Amino acid sequence: FIVLLPHTDEVVAHRVADRLLQSVRALQLRHEASPTRDVVTISAGVSLGRPAMDGRDLSTMVALADRALYQAKHDGRDRLVMDHTPSGG
Repeated sequence: FIVLLPHTDEVVAHRVADRLLQSVRALQLRHEASPTRDVVTISAGVSLGRPAMDGRDLSTMVALADRALYQAKHDGRDRLVMDHTPSGG
């Protein structure tokens, strides 16, 4: 799912994403289908931008967040990764 946070800087976006990860972890939902995890966890990819100012359109921002999400999963899951691609790239 996507969480849009208008007028939010990197610090607040990181805080919100981290709170989401912690909240899901704190639920202690059993993950019966996973051979490596006892409880359900989530990973997050975060992309920042101001489309009207830095030239990024929504689809680019979603693609960058998706790339960061897959990096979080690759790095071991249950974590967040911030996209730091320069604006316009």
